Amino acid sequence: MASGKKGGAAMASPKERIVEEENRNLTEPEIKVRIHKLYNDESSPLRAFASANIGDYAVHGLKVLENDKGLWVSMPQTSYKDENGEKKYEDVFHATTAAAKARLGQAVIEEYNNTLEQSQNSSEEQNNASEMTAPKMQKM
Repeated sequence: MASGKKGGAAMASPKERIVEEENRNLTEPEIKVRIHKLYNDESSPLRAFASANIGDYAVHGLKVLENDKGLWVSMPQTSYKDENGEKKYEDVFHATTAAAKARLGQAVIEEYNNTLEQSQNSSEEQNNASEMTAPKMQKM
C-alpha cells in the first residue's frame, strides 16, 4: 500500500480520483470567514488576520497579505529549525486541490474587502458625527 506525503492515505487509481473529485464538487462545504484584525502598515505586507469555518471545521491563523501582484491568503504555519539551524516554515493547514485553495482564498479576500469597507465607512461616520457635535468657534 503506497502512502502520500507525510503518511497520507493510500494512492487512489486515476478513475477513483476522478470519482472522488466529482463527489467533492457535489458536496463542497460552506465557507464562512471572519476577519479578526485589520492592519494598515504600508511597511508590512500583512493586511489582516482571519479564521474560516469550512463545513464543520475551523481554521485559525489565516493571513491576508499584499504584494505587488495584489492580495493573497497565507495558510496557518508553524516554524522549526532544520538540521543546519535554519528557520523553516510549514503549513499547518492547506487545501488539497487548486479549486479548494481558490475557493478559500476568494472567500477570505471577499470578507477582508467587506470588513475594510465597513471599517472605512464607520470611520467616516464617526468623523462626520464629531464635526457636527464640535463647538463652532466664532471670530471676534
